[in-house]
Amino acid sequence: MKMFAPIRPLKNILAPNIDPELPKIFTYESKRKLFTSSNDMSIPEFNPLVTTAWELQELLSGNILTSVEIIKTYLTQIEQHNRRGRQLRALISVAPRHELLKIARQLDNERAHGRLRGPLHGIPIVVKDNIMTDQSLGMDTTVGSYAFVGCVPKKNATIIDRLTRKGMIILGKANLTEFCGLKTPLMPPGWSAVGGQTQSPYIARHIAKKKLHWELSAPGGSSTGSAVSVAAGFSTLGIGTDTIGSLITPANRAALYALKPTTGEIPMDGVFTLSKTFDTAGGMAKSAKDLVHLIDALMLPSRHEHGTRTVSHYFKIKEDWGGLRIGFTEPTIWRSWMKSGRINADAEKFMVHFRILSDQERYC
Repeated sequence: MKMFAPIRPLKNILAPNIDPELPKIFTYESKRKLFTSSNDMSIPEFNPLVTTAWELQELLSGNILTSVEIIKTYLTQIEQHNRRGRQLRALISVAPRHELLKIARQLDNERAHGRLRGPLHGIPIVVKDNIMTDQSLGMDTTVGSYAFVGCVPKKNATIIDRLTRKGMIILGKANLTEFCGLKTPLMPPGWSAVGGQTQSPYIARHIAKKKLHWELSAPGGSSTGSAVSVAAGFSTLGIGTDTIGSLITPANRAALYALKPTTGEIPMDGVFTLSKTFDTAGGMAKSAKDLVHLIDALMLPSRHEHGTRTVSHYFKIKEDWGGLRIGFTEPTIWRSWMKSGRINADAEKFMVHFRILSDQERYC
């Protein structure tokens, strides 16, 4: 059994027409009841705000949901709150509905015949709009700038091909800080000329003294739209890029799990970047388990790629904490860095490493 905390506050803000609370005990029977289509509409009643990719995969495997139904649910949520409703402006473009449903039906058919491309087969994902997608996906690659509206690259970025070949569905292109913040350091995080100002799903805008105030929203950047899309139930997974916090900051403010992989481990061809030595693509998800599978998909080369190493997996989900090493440093050392210039020496002195024993009773 899986337990879920109440989700009423965010749910009431974003989706007041959805049942106010999920069942506290999420058993197989409650799944069937919760995820069964209603008589009024063909879209299943799963909650896009909290359902993880792994939970969707379980429902797909149990024939409770189809990828077509999942796509329809997320498209409905996008329609309600991207440009309308809360006007989150998390997505610059959404793939054509008929193309999305065509891809979803193909993946459902593959599943029905026992062919699964990977653990995220049939799961939708949004990608930052600095990652190139070709004509077959039906979306421009603008980097948030009017200069690139109508720009359709001749081929996908390598990471897009890796995602689709592992069975994921590219649902949309996420808003971002225009040119990833390169245009001017004064640009608000999450603002682009094409997409407008991305808003946090947790903090509503307000009007004071006849002016609209959005600054308290502070969703972070530059991969703002990817994080907000996942938090707001537009998709269950997101891809962003990071130079010095562009992935981690918005994910943190959207209450998501995120990981910036080691630079150079993920191919960046077809991705607009600021620095070859700092930039890398990474993932955002609602659970650590989802993130493991997503990072695997980004890092594992497909059989269509030439001259790349072939491996079966990069990460394994550990059953316990045996052998795990954790390091942290005293915050006062970092605060005094600008004055003393002794950050390396002090960090070495105060850094503490813990080896956590597999006997978890010690920590209970």
